[in-house]
Amino acid sequence: MNLPADLSPETATWMRMQMTMAAARAVEPLKAEINQVDDWANGVFVVLRDVLPYLMKTFPELARNVAPHWSAAALDFDRIDVHGHPAKPDEPLEFLEARKMLYRTFALLGVWEAAQQQKPLKSVPRSRRA
Repeated sequence: MNLPADLSPETATWMRMQMTMAAARAVEPLKAEINQVDDWANGVFVVLRDVLPYLMKTFPELARNVAPHWSAAALDFDRIDVHGHPAKPDEPLEFLEARKMLYRTFALLGVWEAAQQQKPLKSVPRSRRA
């Protein structure tokens, strides 16, 4: 921050302090809003973590279709986070993280392995109504 050269050191220090305090007051509501959005996103993640294993065990085809995409997201996450490669413009690190976490959690729970071993559901022919 550039202040006029003719200010006394005391006045310049006072102005800097005032501007710093004003900036801190302005940022505080933004921090609170960011924390609320973060809590909301964490709640959505918990819902997905709790519901998706049941759905994937019930509908193994869903798991078989999702697994390769989430596996690729986990690998891309590691490519960026662990190996330091640049992120793709349309998939920043944060965009990949939820899929990476769900993929690895479900791998530990055996969801992917169970889906591979489970036979696809056979469609039941619908009876014709008169």
